[in-house]
Amino acid sequence: MSLEIQEFLNEYPDVIAEVSLQLRTLVLGAAPSCSETLHTGWKVISYGHKKKFCAIAPFTKWVNLQFHSGSKLTDPDELLEGSGRSMRHVRIRQASDLDDSLVSLVQQASLSAK
Repeated sequence: MSLEIQEFLNEYPDVIAEVSLQLRTLVLGAAPSCSETLHTGWKVISYGHKKKFCAIAPFTKWVNLQFHSGSKLTDPDELLEGSGRSMRHVRIRQASDLDDSLVSLVQQASLSAK
């Protein structure tokens, strides 16, 4: 992990930083060939191939996993929130919220961005 990402996450409560790091591991495991970019102005860590497909957005009490084309994803567990034209997100408050359903969403989003 880059020092820049670690310093960025140090600005958040420990539980949020830890959830963000575990979510980062999940994304990179589900989409190992993707690129990772820290956008300090937007306060997100984004992931993409030819185009961006998701981003980790920490807040003080939760972390959002944002999907840029989330409205097109198959979501049988109804984890995705949002009603915009394309963006959807999953709100994660603790590490126990990370499961195989999230892996599936990341894999779908990653494939659509290649």
